[in-house]
Amino acid sequence: MSRTAIITGATSGFGLACARRLAEGGWQLVLAGRRADRLATIRDELGAARAHTLTLDVRDAEAVKRAFASLPAPFAEP
Repeated sequence: MSRTAIITGATSGFGLACARRLAEGGWQLVLAGRRADRLATIRDELGAARAHTLTLDVRDAEAVKRAFASLPAPFAEP
């Protein structure tokens, strides 16, 4: 059974540190942030099969709903 974590603010600081630590522990990750270029770099570092990125501002509730509704199967709720 795989575990999936959702991390907002994943492009730097605490969010980035959590993403790296959880990836080391075998977690699948949904990484959200406002900086698409940084998210792409992190996804490449952690592996696209392990990390899915969402470029969005979590203050925009409608954008959050749309983003989570569009998650691919390995990262979506069963």
